[in-house]
Amino acid sequence: MSRGRLLLIALGVLSMIGVGVGTAVLSSGARETETTNTAAACVDEWFGDCLSKELEVLAKSDPQAALAEYETQAQANGRVREVCHLLFHMIGQGATQSDREPWEVFMLGSSECNWGYVHGAVEGYLRGSLQEVINEAGELCTIPEGTEGDASYINSVQGNCIHGTGHALFHANEDPIEAELGCRAAFEDKQTALNCIDGVIMEYGNSDAAKQGKHADLCQVIGEDARETCYRNVALTWYYQSNGEYLKVLNQCREAESSGLVFTCTWGAGNLFTVQTGFDLGFIDDLCQQLKEEYARGCYTGAAVAGALGVNTGVLEKNELDDFLAGAGDPSWRDGILSEIEKAEGGFGESAAS
Repeated sequence: MSRGRLLLIALGVLSMIGVGVGTAVLSSGARETETTNTAAACVDEWFGDCLSKELEVLAKSDPQAALAEYETQAQANGRVREVCHLLFHMIGQGATQSDREPWEVFMLGSSECNWGYVHGAVEGYLRGSLQEVINEAGELCTIPEGTEGDASYINSVQGNCIHGTGHALFHANEDPIEAELGCRAAFEDKQTALNCIDGVIMEYGNSDAAKQGKHADLCQVIGEDARETCYRNVALTWYYQSNGEYLKVLNQCREAESSGLVFTCTWGAGNLFTVQTGFDLGFIDDLCQQLKEEYARGCYTGAAVAGALGVNTGVLEKNELDDFLAGAGDPSWRDGILSEIEKAEGGFGESAAS
């Protein structure tokens, strides 16, 4: 299993959970005009998308103020935390346009919401052609001498920079196979390259290419050593291609049987669907119950990992997750599920493996 993953695969697709929720206008000075239009649009448009644009604008001048504003918004409206990964991505992208060095920008953030801030910042810095991203990624993700802070946090920032490079490589031309090869060109170490490829598959899953059914056979044609991360992330692609039928997606994991990755595949699907349904663990329990053996174990495990993040971000109460775990399939699975939750907490980077 690839180390240290919290694959909250599709926080960016939570538009299906909530629409039409207004958010407070981010006021003040130079950014007032820029934010007025997006604030007005919040009345009718998905609030998460609207708020992300406002926070990105603020981060261009003051990343720390944008992070503080996120917290203010989240305390006022708990649903803001449901879309926090998207919001942190946009704050990170905005921060790259502030007058700071890249690693100074990275170190302003935190691991909150699966490192969305660092992932977004990497996307902001690595814009351009595939070759330009390949050429710049190694230097960007190298820890500068004299970087101060907690060592485990710094290592995790580096790991998440590498993962974010995968996002950037996919955006270069929207081709996941070329982006996979780009990861291998940018990072010689196999595990490092797989970390980057993980980012590619995650970004591909939420793209127009995936929604249009392009590269539908991706997990069968990708490098054999990357099939695990592919199957863990492919559920979003299949979801679009099956018109949103959750059970059909889970059953489609039969494709992974030849690689021995059914658990990995259903893990990813259970994780994704938990997020998509607004952490409705009752619904997810009913869904996983319809599966058998390894399919059910993977479904419950991925859902539990997503549920743990829900607790950490205040979307779920701990007792809700505990109740779900108590009935999560065969009792013999519980230790394995708890182990997966523990692995996932560190995100990417050396500290996650400790």
